[in-house]
Parts: sequence; C-alpha cells; structure tokens
Amino acid sequence: MTQRLVALDALRGLAVAGMILANSPGSWTEIYEQLDHAPWHGFTATDMIFPTFLFSVGVAVALSFPRPFSDADKARTWSKLAKRALSLVGLGILLNFLAHLDLSTLRFPGILQRIGLCYAIGTGLVLLTVTRREDGLAQVNRGVVAGAMAKVSNDVGTAALPVAVDDRVAPGCAWIESGYGATAALASARVEVRRA
Repeated sequence: MTQRLVALDALRGLAVAGMILANSPGSWTEIYEQLDHAPWHGFTATDMIFPTFLFSVGVAVALSFPRPFSDADKARTWSKLAKRALSLVGLGILLNFLAHLDLSTLRFPGILQRIGLCYAIGTGLVLLTVTRREDGLAQVNRGVVAGAMAKVSNDVGTAALPVAVDDRVAPGCAWIESGYGATAALASARVEVRRA
C-alpha cells in the first residue's frame, strides 16, 4: 500500500464537509452569508469549495510523478487517467439521474463531471509534456505552465489564456453559480469587458 499524505486527505475531508454544509445550510430563507455563493463580485467560503477540490487533485497528480518515470509508466498512467476521468464523469451523471429519475431533467455539467474533466485535461497535459531528468525523475515542461498562465491581449483588454480560449469557444457568454449548486447562464447572456 502506498503512503498517504495526511494533510492532503485532511484538505479533501474539509472540502467535503464544506460541500455538505453549503448544500444543506439548514434554511434556504435565512442563510448565513458565507454558505451562499457570491452574486457576482468577490467570493465566499462556499465559492472556495470547488477550487479546493481541484487544488487537491493537482497536488495528488504532482505527488504521483516524482518517482522515476519510464515510457511503460506513461502508458499505464494514460490508462489510469482514462479510467478515473470516466469514473468521475459517470458517477456524476448517475448521481444527477438518481436525484430526479427523469431523463428530461438530467444535468450533464455537474461538479463531479467538471472535476473529472479538469483531471483529464491537467494530467493529460502533464503526460504529454513531462520529460525525464538525468536522474530519471519526472520534470514538467515549464513553458507549458507559463503558457497556461500567460496573459493575452486583444481589442477588448487583457485576460489570462484560459479566459481568452473560453471567449473563443463561447463568445460573450458568462456563467455563474445559481446558488443551489447548479450553473446557470447569466441573465443578460452577453458580457462586455471594456478598458477603464
């Protein structure tokens, strides 16, 4: 059995406890402000639960690569990646279906599905760009990491690369949390970013 990192398990546990607390605050009419999503600007404790899950996924992925990494390891890791990502997406869809038992209201973009997608994309990028150092340990390509955090400019302004890609895929659309764990389209459906 592999050795567990207690701090990472504790962080996951806190995130799960936060998720349960945010989804069951006691009364939806008199909710404590930190147990509700921020309307638009800023963030609350509830808004930090999903990023905490993604952070713990990233740490777990990073901790799984420091050992010597061969091509056979890379092939096994691709197989594990596909199995885990599909399991997360499938479990999320199943749980959404079991909540309502109605195919007409089945929601595909749920939290587990997003975690599975982020895991697949993040780990896939690591696998595609990882190299071996002289001592055999894995080393992530720093150029890819810098590129993911790069700022790009266009006629509207400056944004991080993922935001710019999102704007190309779904121009002018913004998505917000509805406050009940479901993602809903912003009422205006168009958001313009202008320079100050």
